[in-house]
Amino acid sequence: MAGILQLEMDQASADLIIQLQLEDASEFFRASKGKSRDQTDEELAFRLQTEELEDTDRLFYDRRMATSMAAAVRADGKILAEVSEEDQGTAGNGMASHGQSSLERTILDEETLWKLQIQYISGWEEGYNDASDIEDEDSNIGLAESSNMAARRHTRSSTLMRRCIACGEETELWNVARAPCRHEYCRSCLKALFETSMADESLFPPRCCKQTIDINMARIFLKPDVIQQYERKKVEFETHDRTYCHSSQCSAFIGPSYISGAVATCPDCGHTTCTECKKPAHTGDCPSDTEMQQLLATAEQKGWQRCLVCWRVVERMYGCNHATIVVPAVPNSAMSVEGPGQNVADVDNGVEVIFCNVNIGHLTKI
Repeated sequence: MAGILQLEMDQASADLIIQLQLEDASEFFRASKGKSRDQTDEELAFRLQTEELEDTDRLFYDRRMATSMAAAVRADGKILAEVSEEDQGTAGNGMASHGQSSLERTILDEETLWKLQIQYISGWEEGYNDASDIEDEDSNIGLAESSNMAARRHTRSSTLMRRCIACGEETELWNVARAPCRHEYCRSCLKALFETSMADESLFPPRCCKQTIDINMARIFLKPDVIQQYERKKVEFETHDRTYCHSSQCSAFIGPSYISGAVATCPDCGHTTCTECKKPAHTGDCPSDTEMQQLLATAEQKGWQRCLVCWRVVERMYGCNHATIVVPAVPNSAMSVEGPGQNVADVDNGVEVIFCNVNIGHLTKI
């Protein structure tokens, strides 16, 4: 069995070791194929080893991708920053405040990229301010540490620590998120802040000093499940007329993507809910839809008819098969628009109308 590969190992050696051990495991399975129907302890061990090696291989692949992306973004970021500074230098006095805010965002982006470099390139346990620190450290490998080096290491370590505004604990610089107000949060407190805001709508979105904390800034410090929950809550809290599952055992929010017409299908339990009355979905017009009730009252006065398939209200204009749709027709219904529809007039209730051809035999009186 192979030991767990260390992240500090150079990439070429790690790839070679993983490849050789995967080949050994593959050869073992080919040799033992068909010998025994029951899985032996040895086969189980090789299978677990294979899974571990594949996971490690994916880890190193992700590390290579993160390293490449961070380096590319950082290189491009410097170029963009230089161009931005040139543009700001040629801007008038009226753009001074805008230039300052843009510069602050640039600094924040640079800091976030640096923290990503520490996490994915330099390593969690290292604490380097810039490339010169890395070069100095590499040049002293194998040498005894002098008092000056120790003092420098202590100074550098202290400058890379930050105090969390929430819990007051000292935390590594690359492990804290900085809010727009410049206050800093450790990972645990940042997670608690986001979870509290998601539990209480009055606290959403998460803020510090009344300034919203951008999810893109906090993304690298939060786990995927918290980010996913935040994005769902954002859609929910930004929806004006919300629909929740009518089932008392569920009550989950049903997003717009799960709503068709007036029927909302719960993605969690599958129950359908009427978006008008918020009760179980039903056929026919919803009594809670006041606008529809007003339209039906007007239709009854005007003598308008309804399609037997989609139940849209229509008005015969002239002849035997021309009608005006009071509510636009839907695809695959008894009323279908021939060519692009044109809004030509307004009816009494202010709804725009369009001409279409319908089969009068498909109409019924209200």
